[in-house]
Amino acid sequence: MNNLKKTYGNLKKSVLRLQNKVAGTKDYTKFAIVTRSRTGSTLLTYLLNGHPNVMCKDEIFRDLGAQTSREIWDNFFSFQPKKIKYCGYKIFYYHPFSEDKEVWDLMKKDPNFVIIHLTRKNYLEALLSQKIGEKTRKWTANSNNPDNFQLEDKKVSISYQDCLATFEKISNYEKNTKITFKDKLFIEVDYSEILNDKQAVTNRLHTALQLPKEKIETNITKQNTEKITDLLINYYELKKQFEGTQWSYMFTED
Repeated sequence: MNNLKKTYGNLKKSVLRLQNKVAGTKDYTKFAIVTRSRTGSTLLTYLLNGHPNVMCKDEIFRDLGAQTSREIWDNFFSFQPKKIKYCGYKIFYYHPFSEDKEVWDLMKKDPNFVIIHLTRKNYLEALLSQKIGEKTRKWTANSNNPDNFQLEDKKVSISYQDCLATFEKISNYEKNTKITFKDKLFIEVDYSEILNDKQAVTNRLHTALQLPKEKIETNITKQNTEKITDLLINYYELKKQFEGTQWSYMFTED
């Protein structure tokens, strides 16, 4: 049964590719959501895909498998339905998980490539979300299918060394991204903006991309709604250790 499903799936993809090649177009703008884990990237991808003129895939360059970056690039940016004006994907700073990093050069060299830089200013919250995900093995939340985890199921402790290394690494990633793509149409979105008003962020993206505005509905919700002081066992210990440093702004909740 699984083999039949796989064969059927591959056949559907082949038919779709043929249809796009016959009646499709390559006259669209390429883009990427550049970010890291636990920044609301799944939700942003959904919001972008809610527009009929946009197609956004997930982390297609995460694992290259037997292919090269260029092969995946060429296959992905092939003929698409004529309604598509923007075609792109999500990529994390540290992708691909191989020595082949050519995708970043391809992004930089494409003269019209658009960068949507998704950040989460509070690195501590993102790191905490990552640790909770690793513990519970649940990575997204849906209002139609809430999880049944209790607070005790989610509580974690994070070392000072882990925090410091993560803060410095993500800060460098963000700075390098801005420098690398300074000549591109560079749209920056922060996780907090999406959390506060999804439609406002969506409208801003549509305006920047010169697309007609569309109302987008989604049931994707914030996963960990508890207070950080309740979820992070050693919150106050870390707050004291980072007091007076450039990272002290991460610890504002009492």
